Amino acid sequence: MKTIRHSFLLSLLVFLGLVSLVCAASMPALDVKVSNAAGKAVFTGKTDSSGNFATGQLTPGTYVVQFNGNIKGGPYALQVRAGKEENGADSLPAGKFGKGGLAMKITLAGPMSVTGQLAPAGAIKTAAAAAPAKNANGLKTKMENGRELVFIPPERGGWLPGRWVPADSAEARNAEANRPTRPGPGK
Repeated sequence: MKTIRHSFLLSLLVFLGLVSLVCAASMPALDVKVSNAAGKAVFTGKTDSSGNFATGQLTPGTYVVQFNGNIKGGPYALQVRAGKEENGADSLPAGKFGKGGLAMKITLAGPMSVTGQLAPAGAIKTAAAAAPAKNANGLKTKMENGRELVFIPPERGGWLPGRWVPADSAEARNAEANRPTRPGPGK
């Protein structure tokens, strides 16, 4: 009788451990709303237990994807994709998704669906974060926490190292205005 009781308790503990692992691995559900340029909702739904969502096929145009929900924990990473275009943010506190939520804009070049994922911070590597692009003035840019950043290279003979600054800052505007231009051939 004692061995039956012990094996039952052991089985119960293993079962409860597995249930807690499954619950810990699931992502909280967020409400997802996709609106067209006129502000009309074309998709409403929720993220699944893996943090994913997908719309049906949408017509070409610009859309706003809004996420709402009272979730705990975090920080979180969020990514929205449509074809080759993607928009993402990392290290978002759970509070960002409450009151008003978080919104991202995405443009569809052709008919396609919009997909997205909510994951623990650092789990999603967005293309923008993986490979910095260059702006019109030749400075490297990247998106971080939903903001565009510009890389300011170190000044020759200066004491400041290269650094990322917000693209809309005075420092970024000064760096773009003072960027030396390379002379063309024969000059």
